Amino acid sequence: MSVLLVKVSRSMDIIQTFIERARRQPRTLVLPEGNDERIMRAAHRLLEDGIARPILLGKPEELEDSASRAGISLDGIATIDPEHSDKLGAYAQSYLIARPNANIKVAQRLLRKHLYYGGMMVKTGDAQTMIAGVANPTARVIEAGLMTVGLTAGINTPSSFFLMIVPKFQDET
Repeated sequence: MSVLLVKVSRSMDIIQTFIERARRQPRTLVLPEGNDERIMRAAHRLLEDGIARPILLGKPEELEDSASRAGISLDGIATIDPEHSDKLGAYAQSYLIARPNANIKVAQRLLRKHLYYGGMMVKTGDAQTMIAGVANPTARVIEAGLMTVGLTAGINTPSSFFLMIVPKFQDET
């Protein structure tokens, strides 16, 4: 793994630049690890700040419990339980297009898993992006993306990145 450190001047806040860009055209964002309180708070802030339209995946009672523990309301935040979704069959059919020898029941079982269901939401256009990695290792998130969304033509190796802002970072040179 390689890490690239970038020093941003005080006059240029890269996060604020991203936020302003997102506000101009909010996208639908699926969060498959919806039960995590940090994800709950992030979804609430994304909605409240007009940055994105979040969708949390999880069982309704677990999502409500997590929201309560996080001290937030789910009002305005879409929630989906992949196990009981009315789109599960359609997503399984879409999944099988790329795997004609696969079994429909196996596809449905796979898509009941939140990472894979979220990936199919992106694949079918029901969400523009998925963010995960709080409760799942990067390799599992990439695997779900490969098995659902796939790679763009000309791209052979998937990758991931994260951006870390360190408060009061100072150049030591």
